[in-house]
Amino acid sequence: IDASPPAPVDAATYVFGKPGEFQRDMEAMGTSPRRLAAFGFLGLGIALAGDLFGVTDALLNAAPEGAKDAARRARLDTYYPIGDFKRYIDDEYRYEVLYPMRWLGDQAVYVARTQARSKMLSTDPDSVLRSMKAPRGPAALAAFGPPGGTFAENLSVFRSPVAGLKLRNLGAPRDAAQKLLDTSVAPPSSGKTATLLAAEERADGAYAFEYLLQLPTRRDGQPGRVLHNLAVCVIRGDELFTLTILCPEPDWPSREALFCRVAESFRVY
Repeated sequence: IDASPPAPVDAATYVFGKPGEFQRDMEAMGTSPRRLAAFGFLGLGIALAGDLFGVTDALLNAAPEGAKDAARRARLDTYYPIGDFKRYIDDEYRYEVLYPMRWLGDQAVYVARTQARSKMLSTDPDSVLRSMKAPRGPAALAAFGPPGGTFAENLSVFRSPVAGLKLRNLGAPRDAAQKLLDTSVAPPSSGKTATLLAAEERADGAYAFEYLLQLPTRRDGQPGRVLHNLAVCVIRGDELFTLTILCPEPDWPSREALFCRVAESFRVY
């Protein structure tokens, strides 16, 4: 009996066997190394596309800035967050905005837009006539908020008809912001009180302002909630686009940097 110890086996031989053994084993199972590799790449593609276990998020956030810029140009950030944000792009009305990565879109706004689009495409003469006669007022284009959250923390984008109006017709940014607060946000009959904190004109001509909004007194007689809000107004042609970000005043210190970044990202093109 040969009692000598077995010859040492390297790692590759231990896993794949001696030359030719791995190929024979694959053939016995009705497959091949090439097919296994194809399924492996397919599984990797599915994992990346579906962000399985957050692997796509991790890869994008660990990537160098050049790769992140390329991902943004490819609009990957509309599906996967880069940093703390996803991006919403509206190709129909030509604007975009960042929003916190865990926030969800308001489906009621999506349904309303779909129904309005269906009416416009209707071939029924009565429906078309009613659509043409309907008064055109502010319309919500998009809204986002935290899962299970309340109206007190969210962002929304509205579009309003403003034939022949320019922002500078309303005056300097502070004057224009005060007029919007007095007439649209907190008119005298609303029971709300708005306090303008800051206003400026951005490099792209948009007006951006920050304000506090005291909601009406509650039914139990207690003062209404105070919200700390940001707004950005842009006029393109005969349309006014307004981004509004709402935040409860007690939460503002922890949200300020995040929401200021969202406001800065709003762009109409």
